[in-house]
Amino acid sequence: MPSISNSSYTFAYWKNGTERKIARYQKTHSVITLVVGGGTAGLAIASRLAEFASVAVIEAGGLYEQDNGNQSVVPYYGLVMPVLAQTEVYPRQPLVDWDLVSATQVEAGNRKIHYAQGKTLGGSSALNTMAYLRATHGTYQRWADVVGDQSYTFENLLPYFEKSCHFTPPNLEKRNTPDAVPTYDPSVFDNSKGGPVQVSYGNWVDPTVNALSRALRDADLPVSPTGFSSGFLSGYGGWLSSTISPDDAKRSSSQASYLDQAIEKTGLMIYTRAQATRILFDSSKKATGVSVSTQGLDYTISANKEVIVSAGVFHSPQLLLVSGTSKPLSLDSYVNVSQALDPSPHSPLTASP
Repeated sequence: MPSISNSSYTFAYWKNGTERKIARYQKTHSVITLVVGGGTAGLAIASRLAEFASVAVIEAGGLYEQDNGNQSVVPYYGLVMPVLAQTEVYPRQPLVDWDLVSATQVEAGNRKIHYAQGKTLGGSSALNTMAYLRATHGTYQRWADVVGDQSYTFENLLPYFEKSCHFTPPNLEKRNTPDAVPTYDPSVFDNSKGGPVQVSYGNWVDPTVNALSRALRDADLPVSPTGFSSGFLSGYGGWLSSTISPDDAKRSSSQASYLDQAIEKTGLMIYTRAQATRILFDSSKKATGVSVSTQGLDYTISANKEVIVSAGVFHSPQLLLVSGTSKPLSLDSYVNVSQALDPSPHSPLTASP
């Protein structure tokens, strides 16, 4: 880990009750690779790069265990968490949610829709319903054909799927229902690769879902013989696996998986409560760092090699926009599309159709 002096603030990360220092703040700091966004994808790529490079992650949020408690830890709450409400007026939780609200949706009764998006380490993997499945062979083949790169076929992506997760079969004794016996294909998982994301099945089965399962079978929609991670979905029903750790029945977010593993094994540093306000470029238009603000403290983190923007589908383009990489977009000429980005780096976005 690079040496840091003249620190102004110390931020820490807790795991199993032990305090682990993440980063000490000063006006300037330098790493080889800087990742903007500690969400689902950001922590995955940062943890991989940290195996052989000096890497830091900038995350606008904090730790969901502290900011959202059991709501983001106990799997059941993924189904009933108040902040996931899609109504225009909803129970706000700004410590873990970006408070994005859509423009008026004509096809939805002229309603505005709250679009929950994780503002926390783990990103939306700290808020979602934890369903784990992979797309079909045909979907990935279509992707590969469109971009002209056969690396994106299911067969070529499978080794990376396997490397990312650790699979645990269902505990049928605890599930204790004959109508909820999941099927799966063990050949599309490989626990020997040490994947950090825990993939398993919940031990509690909603009785109403049992009835739905029987109804689907009566409608000639059989249970998939290989599950929903083998690349074959069409024409089947099935029981989804979930990103739940079977050891303690907690959510296995990208923070609980990739980050926890990286903190133990690498020098990865995490800047929490750190709002990236602008990407900095040199005269040759190479990204050299990021301007960051934490509770009124403005500072710069320099990147000796690269800046990776992984701030989500809305905030990645917004950050590029406020960094001067392009002129503000005018979408008025497109049918059913209005201005999608608020140019202020601190203001909530307004998503459009």
